[in-house]
Amino acid sequence: MTARQTVNPERVLVVAPTRKDAEQTRVILNDAAIACHACDCIADAAAEINNDAGAILVTDEAMADRAISSLLDALHSQPSWSDIPIIVLSSAGADSMAARSAMETLGNVTVLERPVRVTTLISSLRTAIRARRRRSMPRGWRPRSRPT
Repeated sequence: MTARQTVNPERVLVVAPTRKDAEQTRVILNDAAIACHACDCIADAAAEINNDAGAILVTDEAMADRAISSLLDALHSQPSWSDIPIIVLSSAGADSMAARSAMETLGNVTVLERPVRVTTLISSLRTAIRARRRRSMPRGWRPRSRPT
């Protein structure tokens, strides 16, 4: 890991079709206090998984990348409890070939149809990160109750 990389098990890896889309997504997620890292392609996201990720946000266009096998390999190399959630933004919803393929091969996939409302996107990502956090906690561990 290089000095510029920081480990954050709750950050979202973003694979968008263009740099402009990635930047807009980064701004939206930062405004919602969700840490993120923009990846240039699926292969970059696969490499970043080993630096920790709470979820992966990817478009159906990016899923067409030939490097999808590198993402599959990276996901399979994770501990069995890991099960990184993947949110696929699809212009055709679950009917797109990329979305169907992702659901069949990648495991923990949620498909959101574009255009997606920002509140729906943020809610889906927070839910995915919370579920991943719960899976990674030791059995019997409970957070301390908050004062009322």
